[in-house]
Amino acid sequence: MKAVRFNQKGDIKNLVVEDIAKPTPKQGELLIKIHAAAINPSDAYNVLGKFQITTLPRTPGRDFAGIVVDGPPEWLNKEVFGTAGYSGITFDGSHAEYIIATPETVAIKPEKLTLIDAASIGVGFLTAYLALDTAKVQEGENVLIIGARGAVGSATVQITKFLKARPIGTFNSNPLPEIGPDFVDTSIEDLKKKVFDLTDQKGVDVVIDTVGHPALFEKAFSSLKIRGRYVVMTVGRSDDNKISFDGLDFYRRELRLFGLNTLYYSREEAVKVFNLLKPGFESGALQAPQNRKLFKLDQCIEAYEYVISKPKEKVVFTI
Repeated sequence: MKAVRFNQKGDIKNLVVEDIAKPTPKQGELLIKIHAAAINPSDAYNVLGKFQITTLPRTPGRDFAGIVVDGPPEWLNKEVFGTAGYSGITFDGSHAEYIIATPETVAIKPEKLTLIDAASIGVGFLTAYLALDTAKVQEGENVLIIGARGAVGSATVQITKFLKARPIGTFNSNPLPEIGPDFVDTSIEDLKKKVFDLTDQKGVDVVIDTVGHPALFEKAFSSLKIRGRYVVMTVGRSDDNKISFDGLDFYRRELRLFGLNTLYYSREEAVKVFNLLKPGFESGALQAPQNRKLFKLDQCIEAYEYVISKPKEKVVFTI
């Protein structure tokens, strides 16, 4: 089978497409013919050597969707999808024609989604749900989403609404239609002032930070109400990876700060999340990203370099 491979870290140009042996499923395992596989920023960072635990040689890729072609009879021809934190890092990932899984590590594709749709929701929707779950978001709460235009941010907006909470999104250009009037354009508006104006001067219950910009962090952190919760999943635009806040304010208002790293979540845990979200996809309340750019495996270097450029589109291999 064809598979994207890398034998050295540090440069996207280390990627090659090789013909390797098609995996053979053991008893009870599934052989899945992959039809689509998203390329996430973490996949590119993996090839660039950002993850010290990566073992080589390796096939990268976390997200996939495809059809079961071998395994237990009741699973044959099922359309499935999945993702995993260490996929493509400590074991071969999804940027290939086939992948091995077990029934516990794949989700049945919602009928309303195409295989490309299903491949597009993996890391983004998993991260968004886990962030909201970590913060224990409740119905009716106000949730500030830093970076609402990105893959994780836009998924967080949708799931927040699905949970019957209120999303308030931030970005620095072009309002997202699904947010409606509850947004902050940080290029022209004061974040804290706008948040308090939108919440009757109370502040938000939760902040989901998908950007990690130190300056935005301080403003967003000060926008929390008493006993507010803040979830961090990345730290960017800082040479020393540091963020800061007022310690006195932190304890006096009994604030909570959480870190989230989806690399620690297995395929089994991801499947549980996707099953919880399935009614939302079936009803249309949740939508897979439709602004996509498609590549073939043979275009792997071009595709990965495009991901590094931080495009607005979701980047997907069609196989």
